Amino acid sequence: MPLRSIDHLVKTNVIERVDFIKLGVEGAELDVVRGARESIQRFKPKLAISLYHKPNDFFEIILYIKKRFPFYSCYIDHYTIHAEETVFYCQA
Repeated sequence: MPLRSIDHLVKTNVIERVDFIKLGVEGAELDVVRGARESIQRFKPKLAISLYHKPNDFFEIILYIKKRFPFYSCYIDHYTIHAEETVFYCQA
């Protein structure tokens, strides 16, 4: 099956609405958020985004979301003693 963005799935009525987006996609998190930009703006879903796949994720993902979607309240949580499992949460 070909890859399609969340915005494409909403525009073509494959999905009706978006309430929650959980991303752990091995370094493609920012690409997915960019592909869901219109849906995030429209539906303001809760977000849970992994921040540990790329060194710049801490900065690029957080800054992108704070700039594009200022309606979100955000926080970071961490679940292990290791570098992985750091998650960025956003709620409108």
